[in-house]
Amino acid sequence: MERGGADEYAGSGAPAPWLAWVPYLWADGLGADDVVGGVPGRSDGLEWSCADYQSDGVHPSTSGRKKVAQALISFYRNDTTAAPWFRRS
Repeated sequence: MERGGADEYAGSGAPAPWLAWVPYLWADGLGADDVVGGVPGRSDGLEWSCADYQSDGVHPSTSGRKKVAQALISFYRNDTTAAPWFRRS
């Protein structure tokens, strides 16, 4: 699909939308004081503890998946571009 939406859905004749919405999930550990729930390192308070990862250190654990899901829902509900699309019934 082309970024400008110039491609068409196969056989429909309608332009294809470009969807690239996502929250910024990167954070450097636990924040400024390295304590869970302590002084945040990011303005939104996002932090990742070792417990948020599976034993491989890459894939999110149950708590990590919950953080990702909450961030996605919050982004889709509040972002000025994503919210109208997400909330449309």
